[in-house]
Amino acid sequence: MAPFPLDKAELVSLFVESVLAGIFAVLFVTTIYVLLQRRSNGRLNKPMFIAAIAMFVIVQLHVSFNFARMVDAFITYRDNNGTIAYLGDQPRAKNMVKSTLLNIQISLGDSLLAYRCWIVWRSWKIVALPAALAVGSVVTGVGVLVGLHNLGSGGAVFRVDLSHWIYGELIVTFLNNVICTALIAYKIYSVERRAHSRVEGRSLVPLIRILAESGALAAAASMTTLICYAAGSNSQIIVLDSMAPISAIAFTLIIVRAGLVSTFESSTGPSGRHHPISRGADHTTATAVSRNNYPLQPVAVQITRVQHTDTGSMDKIESHSPSSTYGESFLPNASGKDSHKWNSDLDD
Repeated sequence: MAPFPLDKAELVSLFVESVLAGIFAVLFVTTIYVLLQRRSNGRLNKPMFIAAIAMFVIVQLHVSFNFARMVDAFITYRDNNGTIAYLGDQPRAKNMVKSTLLNIQISLGDSLLAYRCWIVWRSWKIVALPAALAVGSVVTGVGVLVGLHNLGSGGAVFRVDLSHWIYGELIVTFLNNVICTALIAYKIYSVERRAHSRVEGRSLVPLIRILAESGALAAAASMTTLICYAAGSNSQIIVLDSMAPISAIAFTLIIVRAGLVSTFESSTGPSGRHHPISRGADHTTATAVSRNNYPLQPVAVQITRVQHTDTGSMDKIESHSPSSTYGESFLPNASGKDSHKWNSDLDD
C-alpha cells in the first residue's frame, strides 16, 4: 500500500476537523440553552457552563491555527517543495500552538470525566483511578509538547523518544474514557435497580445508553489514532486533529441528550399525558436520577393527638392533613443525607 502523503493528510485533516467543529457549534448552542434554562429555575451548573465555553473557544482556535498553517504551507511556502518541509517542521510556532490547544482539550475532557465520576460516586476510593488518569493525561500531554519542541526542524513525529509520550497520552485517554463511563453507568444502573425495587418509575436505561455512546465516541477516536500512529501512517494526523472537536462533542452530547430526555418526560408525564414543560431538570451526568425520574405519589397523613385536661381525662383529637408527596427516599444513595447531597451538589 502506498504511503499516505503528508500534504494530503493535512488537507483532509482540516476538512474533517472543520465539519466536526460545525457539528460541535450546533451542540454548543444547544448546550448553553439547556444550561441557561436550568438557571431559570434558580441554579446554574457553573462547572459545565464554563467547561462548555472553554471547549468551544479551544475548538475554534484549533481550527483557526490549522487553517493558518495550511495557508502558509500551500501559499507562502509552496515553491521548491516547501509545502512538505513546512508541514514537517514540528517546532514552528503555529504548529506548537495548535498542538498545545489539542493537548489542553484532551486533558480538559479527561478531567471532566473524573469530575463526573466524583459527582456520581462521592468516594475518593472510586474516583482515585480516574483522577490519576486525568493527571496522567496532563503529564503525558506536557511530555508530547516538550518532545515536539525538541524535534528540531524536519524531525519525524515517529521518533522513539517522542512516540513514548504519544503512546502514553493516547492510552491514558482511552482508559480514562472507558473506566469513567463504566463507573458512571454502573452507578446509575445500581440506582435503577434500587429505585424499581421500591417504587415504579421511569427507566434510567436511556441515560446509560447516552453515556455509553458518548464514551465510546471519544474512546474510539483515541484508539483509532493510536492504531494509525503505531502503523507509522500520516493518516493519524486526520484523527489526531479531529480529537479536539470530538472530545467536545462527546462532552456536550451527554448534556444535550439528557436535557432532551428530561424535557420530553417532564412534558408527557408518567402516563403519557401532556404537562407543562419543566425546565428544572439537572442536565449533568446525573440528570435522570433527579426527582423527575420518579413520580411523586400522594399519601394521606393522619395525625392523632392526645390532650390531657385538668380533670384528668384525655381527649383524642384526629385530623387529616392535605395529601402530601413522597419520593425523596428513592433518590440515589437513598439514605437521607447522602441522597439529598448528591442531587443538590450536581449544579455546584
